[in-house]
Amino acid sequence: MKLTYKIFFFIILPLFSYSQNEATFYDAPRNYQLYARDDNNKAVMTISGKINVYYTDISLLVYKNEKLHYYKKIKTASEFKFEPLLDAELSKYSMKVYLHHTSSPNDSLYFSQKIDILCGDVYIFHGQSNSLLGASTYFNHFSRSYGKSPLEKPYSLSSIFSDTFTNSIDSGIGKEIVSQIVENNKVPVCSIVGGIYGANINFFLQDNTDPTQDPSQNLAYKVRNAGFYNKIKGIIWWQGESNTDSTAIKYDKDFDTLYKKWQNDFGTFKKVYIMQTNILKDTESIGIAREKQRQFLSKYPHVEVFATVGLPEHDGLHYKLSGYKQAGQEVYRVINKDFYGGASNIQFQSPNVQKVVYANPTKTKIAIFFEEGQNLVWTDEISLKHSKTNQTYTSQLKKHFYDNKTEIPVNTGKAIKNVIVLDFTKPITAQKISYLPDSYLYDGSEIFQGPYLKNTLGMRALTFRDVVIEPQPVINMSKELKTTALSTGNVQLNWNKNTTEDVKFVIERSIGDSLNFKSIATISNTEYIDNTHNTYLKLYYRVMNSGIIFDSEYSNMASVTPVLVASEIAQSLKIYPNPSQDFVILELPNSLNKWTGKLFKIDGTNVLDFSIPAGENIYKLPISSIPTGIYIINVTNGENILRKKIEVLK
Repeated sequence: MKLTYKIFFFIILPLFSYSQNEATFYDAPRNYQLYARDDNNKAVMTISGKINVYYTDISLLVYKNEKLHYYKKIKTASEFKFEPLLDAELSKYSMKVYLHHTSSPNDSLYFSQKIDILCGDVYIFHGQSNSLLGASTYFNHFSRSYGKSPLEKPYSLSSIFSDTFTNSIDSGIGKEIVSQIVENNKVPVCSIVGGIYGANINFFLQDNTDPTQDPSQNLAYKVRNAGFYNKIKGIIWWQGESNTDSTAIKYDKDFDTLYKKWQNDFGTFKKVYIMQTNILKDTESIGIAREKQRQFLSKYPHVEVFATVGLPEHDGLHYKLSGYKQAGQEVYRVINKDFYGGASNIQFQSPNVQKVVYANPTKTKIAIFFEEGQNLVWTDEISLKHSKTNQTYTSQLKKHFYDNKTEIPVNTGKAIKNVIVLDFTKPITAQKISYLPDSYLYDGSEIFQGPYLKNTLGMRALTFRDVVIEPQPVINMSKELKTTALSTGNVQLNWNKNTTEDVKFVIERSIGDSLNFKSIATISNTEYIDNTHNTYLKLYYRVMNSGIIFDSEYSNMASVTPVLVASEIAQSLKIYPNPSQDFVILELPNSLNKWTGKLFKIDGTNVLDFSIPAGENIYKLPISSIPTGIYIINVTNGENILRKKIEVLK
């Protein structure tokens, strides 16, 4: 085709309106433009406008990877409109427009050309400095960005598509997510970066309508000008480090205002991915903001929240590239599931506490429940190096649970599927519990480095603050505990098992009264012989079943007075003088084995241990240091147990 007319420069207008003397474009692509794909994996590339009456026809040629993809010629005296479809794949499109003259229809004017047009997805990376930082060398022609980041006023209104992140801004998390989508899912991506260094959330809630002065208006302007209104796939929000003042308490209300602002500025968007702020230095408020962020999971149906605690190379505020890359990889796994048919695995998500309950009647055990399907891992302790002094120290996970900023004295912790169980040596009275400190530990000079609650894929649990500890759920125990005093002096206990679960039974006993119960055995069956009481006082017993997580309420309390053994062998033990003051003489039956003996108080408390060599049957036992009272002497040679009561007088 012979070019018979001179080509004029065209002017970019705000609403995609391109103008030449020969024709005017109402809507047309720009170099490096990305069109957001629809649910059918395609996008309409609209090319419309009006031609000079001097021309009668206009034709459009669209090339896909330099091969003709679409051709159409329209006969018109005025307005025209083309709507070719683009496929969301790693393909580059270009277009050429020709005008045809009425008097010479075979001659054409090469009117316009655009190159490197893509079809794919759009993501916004937003927040403050952590949404911007992270120098990366990644580059791919199927990764695009739009406009310039709002670094300083007046904010740029650049409407340029670029095949790299613009204005020297390297969003580490952004580049990692984009690279994963492009490389793994073969879908082009356009990024819009809207973060501001050091921006408090209120900074994005200004009422200024000037996009050169208001960062939110600037971002809204870019979204609309790029043709992405109602077409945003996801917003990655990493912000909160600057909400360390009174704004933290209303972070949820401010975010709700911002969320509604996004809906107005961006139209519909599919998901929001929020990075829960890390532990910062010397500020309680950031702990409040973190808890508000965690609660967004239950408030917004299309929000995911990711823990940043435990990301590598945290300097107390920002991260080196490895930290941003890991954050991007973790968010990408969920994005891959949400939009690209990737595997669905709850382990990809940061575990989030669902409820906390007391797990036994004595309040010496707490159960922390996370989502069903999570498999938690408990790490007792780790060895760390101080980031300032390089000295080695040990940090224990059990020391990072708090009640009103005071450490809860956890004895042991363990993970059972989606539940963390904390045990205490003494009953506690806490009504709320928090996980991880609000700010740095170690006098405020050391960056908090763990350990952390994780799942089996290494996703750290979201921190939580002041979660209410619910009362223990009612778990019934058999009320049919029975005791029998045996002629041997032992006591037999029997009860019913009223659960099909695999449980252990904890047997507790109190001697002489019902006030001082102590655990004496843990067994699997429903019968027990107590041969350890060493007393003739009344005995009180109770039993509870101890499950994997919960302990039941107690059984009924049953009491019994043990039988005083009067067997022939027992009668052969003679003790005199009785009562006595300084010593007693023991005459024992002959034995090839040595005798071992104990002196007990009447309540079963051991006072004295002694032994008698094999072959000796007379033994003088000193008792001059023993206070006045009634005692029981218990001796055994491994075959027989002999008991007698003595009285000590002073």
